[in-house]
Amino acid sequence: MRAKWPWSALFAVTIWGGSFVATKIALGAEGARVFTPFGLVSLRFLMGGLALLLVLCVRRMPLLPERADRGRTALLALILATHIGVQTYGLSFTYATHAAWIVCFQSVTIALAAQFFLGQRLRGIGWLGVAVSMVGIFGVTRAGAHAADIGFGDLLQLVGCVTWPAYTLLGARPVKSSGALRVTTWAMLGAGALMLALALVNGFGARPGAAELIALVYLGLISSAAAFLAWYHSQAVHGSQRTGGTLYVEPFVTAVLASFLLAEPLAFATIAGGIVVLLGVYLVQRGASANTA
Repeated sequence: MRAKWPWSALFAVTIWGGSFVATKIALGAEGARVFTPFGLVSLRFLMGGLALLLVLCVRRMPLLPERADRGRTALLALILATHIGVQTYGLSFTYATHAAWIVCFQSVTIALAAQFFLGQRLRGIGWLGVAVSMVGIFGVTRAGAHAADIGFGDLLQLVGCVTWPAYTLLGARPVKSSGALRVTTWAMLGAGALMLALALVNGFGARPGAAELIALVYLGLISSAAAFLAWYHSQAVHGSQRTGGTLYVEPFVTAVLASFLLAEPLAFATIAGGIVVLLGVYLVQRGASANTA
């Protein structure tokens, strides 16, 4: 019997689809930057981590991860800080829609990592999907290649296709023993502390307005606290490959919101490349093993 849909992961990626737009709003328009990338990420993670810590206190749960999991949780904090920090900085140079389409490729890299490191076998049709997805990513990134800044921003988004699988897969063991809530709380607080140190050196930016503050609250409480917790819950129940496959929802949410709130153009090459990416992701999911390890 096929596993049920990972609804908690679908919730997470839907929220994350909106996070690209919220990040662009919080950073501010070109020439009138509000938050700096380091300042935004630090405030986002500290807000989200403190909210989850409050949940731990209200539930009267143990606050710290199990002793054996603390080293890996610290590593997760470093990876998370790198992942979101690079992604946020990259959004300063590219479109939110580009970033969202590129994120779909993360489900492919998660499946590949699960194949090599977790023994979750990828069948032949899945390998075909990997090749198709790579062609699609080339199409998406070429859509803005005439602009050097956009090409640079897209390249930074591709870095996330390596860091996010690392965060997802390395978190499997501590989540299993310490629980998603404790691991997510301290990974987020650790990432926030690392970004805070960089923000203190590079600055937080100008005084935010109402729109930027709303975007920050969305990023901190919903996109970080709630969505990250839901992602790890899905991984524990459904496995890395099936959870990663839900990432295809993100670009559709981002495209709709970006067109209304950011007036971003949707080039034909971006749409065509994105469709090819989704076809590849679908094939990867068809080839993914159904175990939940």
